[in-house]
Amino acid sequence: MGSSGDLGNHTTKGGVQVCLAFNNRGKDLRRATRDAHHCSSCIVAATFESENSQCCGHRSERCTLDQAQVTPQRRANNSGAWMPASILITRPAPSAERFAKVLQDALGPACNIVFSPLMQIKNCNLDLSDLSAATIIFTSRHAVEAFSRLDARRNAVCYTVGPATKAAAQEAGFDPVAADGTGEALTRKILSDGPPEPCLYVRGNHVAYDIQDELVSAGLETHMRIVYRQIECPLSLKAKRLLCGKDPVIVPLFSPRSAELFLQAGPFEAPVHAVAISSKVADRLGKGNLKTVVTAIRPDQDAMVKSVSDLWTRVNRLETPGGAQ
Repeated sequence: MGSSGDLGNHTTKGGVQVCLAFNNRGKDLRRATRDAHHCSSCIVAATFESENSQCCGHRSERCTLDQAQVTPQRRANNSGAWMPASILITRPAPSAERFAKVLQDALGPACNIVFSPLMQIKNCNLDLSDLSAATIIFTSRHAVEAFSRLDARRNAVCYTVGPATKAAAQEAGFDPVAADGTGEALTRKILSDGPPEPCLYVRGNHVAYDIQDELVSAGLETHMRIVYRQIECPLSLKAKRLLCGKDPVIVPLFSPRSAELFLQAGPFEAPVHAVAISSKVADRLGKGNLKTVVTAIRPDQDAMVKSVSDLWTRVNRLETPGGAQ
């Protein structure tokens, strides 16, 4: 999590999907789809089967997650009907489902969402009872959930990286103080407040920014424990087929680690447009052959939803036959 940002439903399945009629070309996709939704001639059964499933790069498999799509993937029918861009969500569950639900509500049924987690969260089994902690620091929902399973203490001073992690800590019984979404801001807040020592920083095995090092360097006694692990996962078969196609794909990425894993899975034949939650994530994506890299204005879910929505609308307008060039 670290400086990358702070983020904190039901999957809809089916074999029938709405596509856009030709007379909707160039229009706003969210509006056009609502118009097309009642047109029986716009309903097609669709499942994409790639003719070349080996065109994308591969990594050795570490876990076997293969999440379902929110909506069936759309392809052109025999008359050549145009299909809107898909969104590939690579976050671990259940964060992926929460983000997808907000996106689907914002963009409507034309928004085709595919899940393919690049990491699986596995909680650690360890004893924290021997650790004295007057202040506890969380930089992700996963850390809150993992710690809460291991330890019943809730009376310590608590800091979180941002509002989503704060909400998770409140649900767990803490009274947290939140920073504005980055590890750097959280470090500044803690050092400014001067909380009671010792501090305990609980986190996953991969972080973008090591708060413990910064706090210890500033003279604040801080211990660290890894309470969950992020296990690398390969792209699902559905995601590989999507990225081997010709239609545009939008990929929101929430950490430098996920950005690296995504690029390692390439190169991709599809035009890929990425949305980075922070400049650190965008910097990692700069090494890839992506068509677009957009950075959210803030490292939180609301800003990511807006950036993805705006990019989805813009890409569809540009890619629509007869649309803006």
